[in-house]
Parts: sequence; structure tokens; C-alpha cells
Amino acid sequence: MGDTDDRRRSLRKHINMKVRVSNWRPGSLVGREALDLKTPSDAQGQTVDVSEAGMQVQINLPLKRMDLVMLRFTFPAENRLIAVDAEVRWARPCRPDEGGIGFRVGFLLMFRDPDTANYYSQRAGGGSMIMV
Repeated sequence: MGDTDDRRRSLRKHINMKVRVSNWRPGSLVGREALDLKTPSDAQGQTVDVSEAGMQVQINLPLKRMDLVMLRFTFPAENRLIAVDAEVRWARPCRPDEGGIGFRVGFLLMFRDPDTANYYSQRAGGGSMIMV
């Protein structure tokens, strides 16, 4: 029940955009240093929906709860690339009715720059963002 509550704290918008997930590393939030590891884990996914605090992405990468990654994406019809640290809040295999390939992953976005946080927030639904 806790995961369901976490995912439903803010309204969702169905915005279709490609998301690059990179620098994957298993871990926790202890010692949240910059995500600059050189690892072979790099994949492109597709958003399912976005909210003020995060986004749900369909991707063929076996991520687990509390994994830390960097997400890169551009909102449709805009030119500004957003790069943001993110924590996996939940992950599950895709069901056949969802395309059946890869995983559905819910990310909590962790903005370090207030300008980028506000830019995202305005497009994802308005309101305040989580800053780290």
C-alpha cells in the first residue's frame, strides 16, 4: 500500500517523450554524490506519464527500488535538455497489455537547480519541486 500512496501524491499528465537513462548504479541515498560513474548501463525509454515529483518510464533496463540514475529528456516541441538525478521508487515488468517488453519504472526526480526544477514543474503540472 505504501508504494501506491507514494505514486498518487500528485496528478499525472500523459506526455510522450523519450528519456535517456544513464550512469545506473544500485544503491541507496546514503552519500548522494554526483552520478558520474562510467558504466555500460545506458538505455532509452519512453515516458508513460509525468507528475510534479517524478515520472513513469517504460524501459528495457532491470532497475530496482532505490537505484540511482541520471535522466535526460526534452519536453515535446521544446529545445531545452533537462538532465536530472533520479531515484527509482518502484519497478515492475511490463504486462502484455502494456507492450510486454521491458519494465515500468517510477522515478523520484531530485533537482539541484531551482530554475530547472521550476521549468519542469510548469510543464509537468505546476507547483513546487523536490530540491536536494
